[in-house]
Amino acid sequence: MSGHVETNPKHQNPTNDGRRQSHEHRDSATDVQDEIVEYHLAGGFEEIENVQLYNKGGHHPVNLGDVLDGRFEAVHKLGHGGFGIVWFCRNVDTRQWQAVKIMSASQSSRSNEINIYDHLQKCKSPEHLEANYILTPSESFWLDGPNGRHLCFVMPILGFPVTTWCWRADRMNGQFTDRIKGVCHQIAQAIRFLHHNGICHGDLKPDNVLMRIEGLDEMDTNQVMELLGEPELIEVETASGDSPQPKAPKHLVCPVELGWCTQLVSGSIAIVDFGDSFFADKPPKKPGHTAAYAAPEIFFEGSGQPGVHSDIWALACTFFEIYHGAILFQSLNSSGPLNAPLDLEYFIGAMPEPFRTARRNMIKAMYKKPGAREDETEPKQLDSTISEECEPLTYSREALKKQKEKRIEGTGYSTVLGAELGRVRLNRRKPTDPEYDAPGEGGYIKYRFPRENVIELSTLLLRMLRYQPNERITADEVLNDLWFHPV
Repeated sequence: MSGHVETNPKHQNPTNDGRRQSHEHRDSATDVQDEIVEYHLAGGFEEIENVQLYNKGGHHPVNLGDVLDGRFEAVHKLGHGGFGIVWFCRNVDTRQWQAVKIMSASQSSRSNEINIYDHLQKCKSPEHLEANYILTPSESFWLDGPNGRHLCFVMPILGFPVTTWCWRADRMNGQFTDRIKGVCHQIAQAIRFLHHNGICHGDLKPDNVLMRIEGLDEMDTNQVMELLGEPELIEVETASGDSPQPKAPKHLVCPVELGWCTQLVSGSIAIVDFGDSFFADKPPKKPGHTAAYAAPEIFFEGSGQPGVHSDIWALACTFFEIYHGAILFQSLNSSGPLNAPLDLEYFIGAMPEPFRTARRNMIKAMYKKPGAREDETEPKQLDSTISEECEPLTYSREALKKQKEKRIEGTGYSTVLGAELGRVRLNRRKPTDPEYDAPGEGGYIKYRFPRENVIELSTLLLRMLRYQPNERITADEVLNDLWFHPV
């Protein structure tokens, strides 16, 4: 691959001289082609990146077989996001398999991620970081390309997200509940470690908790490619009919199938993606977050500042999803401020101030017409949703009470959260199970978690899911909870 590459061995900060780095970035930006290329992509492919991001400030074009930094041969793609793309690579010098994360050019110029990594690596050894389930790069380097200057991180290759591990695990194994608890303990330990070192993760969720794998480096190229499968390629076409190069690759690559690493997965996790992380004493004005895991002070704009307390909320949502298999606050993920209280009030009670006012302001902004006065209110049908303090925003107090009673009735649990965690569920049988094709439930088997375990977990989650940030327990208290240390 052509282009100037600035290497940063052992992940020493490539921005040690801030003034020099800023100057270099401005100089490289002048070489970027400003022309916006329009691409044509037939059909919908959710598994690939947005091809329109192969323009100035966007992704760096990589074709399979390219050698990044003269050392890392791209053989497959691990994943992608707005931040950039992660490639499955072979180090041609050491013969190790490694992941190379290439940030988009715009993200590279403003990312705080490298500062987070530097802080962690300066105060703790690699062994200490690994023991606390924190994944940091072994090194970083810069790539200059047609779309800008890209910060790249070299990482160990990890397996699938923790939720995939849960889904594929044998729930009928008597150790399954303890294994889930063990993984949750690892995640809580990682968050406590970050908080003790002055860092908030900022976007904790199951997708950012990956399972470590073992034995990959003992495999040769043929063995690894047999695991990964033949890459699925989608040709890149421009609207003009011209070649997509140099701004885009010849083909987009579909990510490797999730199950590729099933036989290599260990019982250990790693926390990844510090792109939205921040120092606890310097919270961002506009935090990055995934809505379903965003604490009220983040989701309802203007109601508070993010901090360690926000991580605790996200940690509770992560625990629930790992244990249960579904997103806890699904309405936050899909409906915006209008219907956001639906799941919140159902599980943890009527929403108090300052979140009520913040929500109202967000709704007013949604319905405000261009040129309208600041004192103009939202449509009349929304007026009734703003009621007296602690009156539910979703139903009347009596209606919400009836909804909860209906859900709890006959379950033996005293809270909606407990009833949901403790309900009977279906687990996919293995094809080797002699009853796999049995009539009735077919390829599924019914199971439920032990009652005492459910009560302990739901009690813990309710201590973490408090509306007011200062009422949530700390990561230390999470780790010392009865759920992890039953009497």
